[in-house]
Amino acid sequence: MIGKCIISSFARSKLDETLKQRGITDLILTGVATNMVVESTARDAVDRGYSVITVEDGVTSFNEKAHQTSVNMLRMLGDVASAEEVAAALRS
Repeated sequence: MIGKCIISSFARSKLDETLKQRGITDLILTGVATNMVVESTARDAVDRGYSVITVEDGVTSFNEKAHQTSVNMLRMLGDVASAEEVAAALRS
């Protein structure tokens, strides 16, 4: 029997509880597997009421077409910006 694959960073973790305890409402996402973990985490975060920014040059996937499709979906879930843009926004 094969178990259910868990791909969101929120699944089976205390991430949501920890973020809420700290008053964090905005998330900046980076990572591997744009079309799996990053997108799943972004969807889960939005469903939980977080604002999401994905760092476009801070995510990647094993397949360029799947990566680009996910980046387009991430634009519908929140903001997508370059690492330089995110860093500049954090400095200001």
